[in-house]
Amino acid sequence: MLFLGSVFAAGQCYLNGEEVECPKFLDDFGGVIIIGIVLLFLVIAGVIIFFFAKAFLTGSVSPLLEKNLFTQGEEVKGKAIITLKKPIETEYGQVNLIGERETTRFSQGRTSREKQVIHKSSSSFVVQPSYPIGKSEAEFKLIIPNNALSIGKIDASALGGVGKAINFLQDVATPKTKWYIETELKTKSGLILSGRSQIQIQ
Repeated sequence: MLFLGSVFAAGQCYLNGEEVECPKFLDDFGGVIIIGIVLLFLVIAGVIIFFFAKAFLTGSVSPLLEKNLFTQGEEVKGKAIITLKKPIETEYGQVNLIGERETTRFSQGRTSREKQVIHKSSSSFVVQPSYPIGKSEAEFKLIIPNNALSIGKIDASALGGVGKAINFLQDVATPKTKWYIETELKTKSGLILSGRSQIQIQ
């Protein structure tokens, strides 16, 4: 395996831990390649920062719920609270039910955690063509799936006693799912304002 980091850092190349002659293209284009990679990362970071800053300067959209505890199959009713620093023209409004799990991974002696989306369902809600500066509201509805608590699990009930043991182990060992109601408002300019609130499903 060729360690390019050694090439750029010290003008040397290594293969299987031994120093070897560097490929000629690295002498000719190595600097250009590394500069290109750095510029690409800077452009991507700049775009991300721009959209976050633009959303922050425009305003926010957050869900306001009648309650936070729901059962499977129940209808969620709430309002999208739209708070704006600038007037906007809207394209659509959407409410999402999102189920997330935090998983732990072990790799090369290191432990890392990452969030995994195991469920996402959406429903649109009526929005006005435009909203002024200040606070506005829009009502939404969303149905909790009848199988919400079994999403991401294997139903082994048909296996009798063994199946019950498998289901029990899944309940104990599987990371707990966190549920969120998320509201989104997309503007004509392509900007998406969003906010979420955590709920519980029983």
